[in-house]
Amino acid sequence: MMKRNAMLAPRSLLLLTGAAPLVLLTASCGSAPPTPPTVVAPLPKPAKAAEAPAEAPKPEILVAWVETTPPNPVIDGEIDEWGESQGSPSVRLSVTKDGAHLIADLVGDAKNGLWIALSAPAAELRPLGEWGRDGTFYKFDCAEGLEPEAATKCKATLDLHAAFTARHAARFERLFRLDAKGLRWLEAGGLSPVPNAIVASKVKGDRVTTEISLPLSALPRISESPASTFSLAAVTGPADKAPALAPEQRAELSAPESIDFEPHGELRAAARMHALDQAFSYHPAQPNIVELVDFPDRVHGGTSLEPTEQVLWEPVTKLGDLELGYVHVLDTYVGIFKAKKLVDTVLLVGEPKGFVERNKMVHFFGYDEHMIDPIGATSASWSVLAVDATGNTSEPLDSDLLPSGWSSVTAFQDKSFDRFGVRGVPYGGDESEPGGPLEVVWTWNKKKAAYVPSRQVPRGKR
Repeated sequence: MMKRNAMLAPRSLLLLTGAAPLVLLTASCGSAPPTPPTVVAPLPKPAKAAEAPAEAPKPEILVAWVETTPPNPVIDGEIDEWGESQGSPSVRLSVTKDGAHLIADLVGDAKNGLWIALSAPAAELRPLGEWGRDGTFYKFDCAEGLEPEAATKCKATLDLHAAFTARHAARFERLFRLDAKGLRWLEAGGLSPVPNAIVASKVKGDRVTTEISLPLSALPRISESPASTFSLAAVTGPADKAPALAPEQRAELSAPESIDFEPHGELRAAARMHALDQAFSYHPAQPNIVELVDFPDRVHGGTSLEPTEQVLWEPVTKLGDLELGYVHVLDTYVGIFKAKKLVDTVLLVGEPKGFVERNKMVHFFGYDEHMIDPIGATSASWSVLAVDATGNTSEPLDSDLLPSGWSSVTAFQDKSFDRFGVRGVPYGGDESEPGGPLEVVWTWNKKKAAYVPSRQVPRGKR
């Protein structure tokens, strides 16, 4: 069932209670009226001493961000170079663009083995539902009163989505085991060594100090760009039973400086802003591969989501000191770099079809085709994005001659893009169209510095 989003005003109920004192006066018959008794105001009850708020339970093992990250740490078990310890037992974290470090100062049971959970905020998934024709989003929900068969199907849909959400979130956490066998991580088949991790420990009386160097491949998936937020938890327990961590056992840690995983940190941050509703994420070991999660039908919505991987940056050509290319999220943008610094990212409407250098600019061509609700016709159009030598952009294409929709349509272009267009049968419900096959052709007009359209009957149809 689809439920329209609505805000419910909060309600309050005020209960007023009170009691009037009852005074019973007695007197001897025939005697003088008694002297009114002296009314003594009752002494106020002493106020209770204010109770201090209960302290949140402290974790068994303290976790924190390191005080100092040395530029070239030596992994030998000596932890003084990482700044002052938080005490024992404790585990501290450092993350840089090159990897991460875990610094452990352990006593008691923690020396015998502990679990360390390192996570980052999971990319937020959009709710299931559909958009109405007026743009209102109707959230999918199992309302009361459904027929049994419909209720069963509805619940099955929500169960599938819950399982998808759990799998999605699990990729934003790494669970490590540190004990006498070294550092291992939990995978589908159980505990296994962490590839390329370096571990060194020193025994100091009743303490064990440990340094762990983690490669980028050992980090969890990341949704922030640049990254700055992580959470860390450390608990003791047997190696054969992974812990079920409660929220209060995790501590949210903020990096003292934002972390860009290179290459393309600046570009990735811009791309993320273009895909805020599409659960944007990436892995630090493959920073040029990004994932977006959205409805398979992005126009209407639906009752399932699907992930799509994209190569973020695809360089294609140069213009003077500019480097130009495609920025792929679910839509495609043209990225403009100058001296390896990002100048701009500009939307190219439609699927990229190619580019040419023309009129001291680079022209990028896109073609878009989609269904039009509610009439069922097809919209088809070309777009051109021109980039000049300074990095400024323009759209030198006139689309005024396009019909409002097509019953059938195909696109065409020549190799040099001197000529491109669409041909087909305009939508029969458009009374402004004469009917029959139609071809709309754009040709480059050097004098106007633009692609000028013309309408004609396709060859062979005249």
